Amino acid sequence: MLKAIILSIMIDLLHPSVQLRSYVREPLADAQSRYEAFADDISAVVMDENEPPLFNGPAAREATGVLLSAIAWHESGFRKDVDVCKGVRSKGDNGRSVGLLQVMAGPNYEGHTAREICEDRRLAIRLGLHVLRRAKDACHGAPRSWLQSYAAGGCGVRSASSRDSDRAISIS
Repeated sequence: MLKAIILSIMIDLLHPSVQLRSYVREPLADAQSRYEAFADDISAVVMDENEPPLFNGPAAREATGVLLSAIAWHESGFRKDVDVCKGVRSKGDNGRSVGLLQVMAGPNYEGHTAREICEDRRLAIRLGLHVLRRAKDACHGAPRSWLQSYAAGGCGVRSASSRDSDRAISIS
């Protein structure tokens, strides 16, 4: 069920057909399969009992999955080259951030290498979730402040990326 919700949100945010016109052109059938795999991977990570959800209540894990998909939309546009970390435009922040959630190097890698993260999408999602959890703990308040920290590096910093993620949440 959660996979279907996340996949639906991903398609609403950026239909797989857009990948045909992306920097790295991806056939529609391939993009659809990759979107499904990504939705499955987000679902698996947020349903993992060892990963507490970011929210409280009966739909806490679902809300966590929706938020992660919104961040991935903003950070990567769900692009294949970013997903597999291949190509000159696949790594953001001057080559320091990898994966669909663009996890920035340093402590956020939690001892893993960029290669390990790029080869294991669930690890990349898990690390992105951990970054977001640390932002929640540091910034408190509503998800908007967590997004500001995730996207801009600090609780009080307002950035275009946090505004985009806010927009994604309001769409869903």
